[in-house]
Amino acid sequence: MGSAMASAQLPQPVLNTVFPPAAAPGTTHVVSVQGSDLDEPVALLFADPRITGRPRPGAPNAFDVVVPAELTAGFVDVRFAGRFGVSNPRVFWVHHAPSGALATTNTTAASALRLAPGASAWGRVATAGSAWFSLDATKGSRVIVRVTAPEIDSRLSPMIVASGPDGREWARVRRSGILDFVPLADGPARIQVLDAQFRGGDDSFFRIEHVVGPHVDLALPCVVQAGQTNRVTLLGRRLPGGIPSSMQGGDGIRLEHVLVDVVVPATAASSQPWPVDQLRRAASASWTPWAWSWSTTNGPSNPVLLAVTTLPVAAQPLPEAHPSASRAPFVVPVTLPVDVGGWFTSPSSGVSFEAKKGDTWWIDVSADRLGHVVDPLVIVQREESTRDQPSRWTDVTELPELDANPAAAELNASSRDAAGRFEAPQDGRYRVLVRDAFNPGPASARRPFRLTIRKPSPDLRAWAWAQPPPKSNNDDRRAHVTTPTLRRGGTVPVRVGIARLEGLDGPVEVVASGLPKGVAASRALIPAGQSSGTILLTTAEDAPATSFMLSLKATATHGDRRIERPVASGGVQWAVADFNQEPIASRLHQALWVGIAPEHEPVSVVATGAEVLEAKAGSKLTVPVRIQRRYEFTGAFNLKPAGHPALDKAKDVAVPEKATNAVVEIALAEAALPEGEHVLWLQGQVAGKYRNQPEAVVAAQAALKTAKDAVAAATATDKPKAEQRAKDAEAALKSAEERAKPRDATVGVWSAPFRVRILPAK
Repeated sequence: MGSAMASAQLPQPVLNTVFPPAAAPGTTHVVSVQGSDLDEPVALLFADPRITGRPRPGAPNAFDVVVPAELTAGFVDVRFAGRFGVSNPRVFWVHHAPSGALATTNTTAASALRLAPGASAWGRVATAGSAWFSLDATKGSRVIVRVTAPEIDSRLSPMIVASGPDGREWARVRRSGILDFVPLADGPARIQVLDAQFRGGDDSFFRIEHVVGPHVDLALPCVVQAGQTNRVTLLGRRLPGGIPSSMQGGDGIRLEHVLVDVVVPATAASSQPWPVDQLRRAASASWTPWAWSWSTTNGPSNPVLLAVTTLPVAAQPLPEAHPSASRAPFVVPVTLPVDVGGWFTSPSSGVSFEAKKGDTWWIDVSADRLGHVVDPLVIVQREESTRDQPSRWTDVTELPELDANPAAAELNASSRDAAGRFEAPQDGRYRVLVRDAFNPGPASARRPFRLTIRKPSPDLRAWAWAQPPPKSNNDDRRAHVTTPTLRRGGTVPVRVGIARLEGLDGPVEVVASGLPKGVAASRALIPAGQSSGTILLTTAEDAPATSFMLSLKATATHGDRRIERPVASGGVQWAVADFNQEPIASRLHQALWVGIAPEHEPVSVVATGAEVLEAKAGSKLTVPVRIQRRYEFTGAFNLKPAGHPALDKAKDVAVPEKATNAVVEIALAEAALPEGEHVLWLQGQVAGKYRNQPEAVVAAQAALKTAKDAVAAATATDKPKAEQRAKDAEAALKSAEERAKPRDATVGVWSAPFRVRILPAK
């Protein structure tokens, strides 16, 4: 989000790019950052605290990043911490293969940067431009080039073009990131990287690699059993011992396949760095991932993402075992419970099993959640046969899609996958068939799926995200990149969404931990039938400026079973000016960070009176409030009671201009709060004038006076240097005055939470 997007809000750091966003273990690396409101840098904060980033002396927006030698390869979130709190995250890649020189001038074919076999480099694509590379080529020999961009928070949608020494095009690929081609002549091959949508800029960066080792496109099955040695078929390119397969990669190149043993630890290292892009989708929080690389005589392969299960695993055979001419479903017999790693065939594929009347199973198909562009349709059928007629299959049920989004537009947790409860209506043989509504054509292992059939076990998933800034008007369709930023004496909300799974009902409680001194947090109690709630973070008037990682846990009960789950977090990936014109892209974050800025909240609202406010059901609840105004936020505004769905019917209360006290009355006959205790709050928004760091003007004025006094006292020899310091001080004062000019701003107002007890009417 640029400064223009944030002009009506208080300053908050937004991190657009970190470049280059990578370093090898055991190295110190210099990176530069770009964004808005990146004032007074303190550090780069990594999701893995073993990595450190400190401001580089004398180099604005540059940091020295130290990566310990013991780190494993993977993606790690990094954030900027400065005066105004903590920024949104960007990806930092811990990579064992160090990259070569940065490409800065290779914008034409004539200035192409040479890539030796196995070498890699970082580059950017300028607006409507290209980045060029060259590599030695031999006619008839295979060349593989890999470009990584969207996976590392780049806005580049890569197109890769290979051409010969004479400029004639040899091969081209869009979006897949892998260019696999055979040169048509000896000599230098030219590789052009550009944006498929003809965009570009500082946020269109990439890593390019001249691949010499094995590249694995995918593994079948895509799910492995924990604590076991699993037989897995790898499909890819340059696989030692690989033989040709009928499967094709995303670029249409026929893949090789090889059978390997994969030893899976008893406990998957869920805390390891993210190995690939799929894990960043909000819906991906529902499964346990594990990154595995194949070690070969040609070097290690790229990471392969596998789902880990405690159930027995069954694998759907490769298409060589199922003639393409057959139009019958590709069905594998299994014994339940089971986790199946399959791939979409035409017309469908799946499993068959025996079941007794009343047997109840939970059936879940994951494919979209694994990062594949698919739309699984899942049908359960029963076999019917008579003595006079051959057996036939009749439909029993179709599983519903997981298209509900318990989060919000700022964090899309929905999925096209399907899941549901199945109860066998009678004894017999059943089958679960899976097909892809998006790709009804030829079968392809490029579209694998995971089919889980097990006993139902009520569960939940939870996500948290920062409350977006208030809208400037009813036509405001912006999506903001934002994180929770506290100011002294203020309160900010953190939104929480939950998904109730496999029959879970009843309330869900979300509580916070990891709070520093001077910060308090309310709990969120999400009633039965509801899917979202709010946690309020409140700072003391003297809270120190700092940054901290907020831990949230969601708890529910089902019968005598207590269910506790960590709350994942995420948010908008890139700012959107109009979500009707451009879709909102969001992703998971590896941690939820909160920053405290060293200034006060413009408007603070606190309920006064008793520690617990009481009222009888059906009467009026009176809430006296104290309002503290700072800066130039003196305007009138409205307050709306919140904290329970019943309060949606409560009326707004007007707070007059300059008022420092008000009384909020809630008509409980209309907003029928249930009997018992509740945690409520008041919310609204107010417009005013904000001055950015006015104290800096005073400091700059003092510095200018000191500099002028030094000029007056300087000797003839020292006077030129003293005069230059005075000029610099004048420039610094002008900059501080410009920054501190009063600017219009609209800010959200949330009161500190307060407790309410609703008594019986009689």
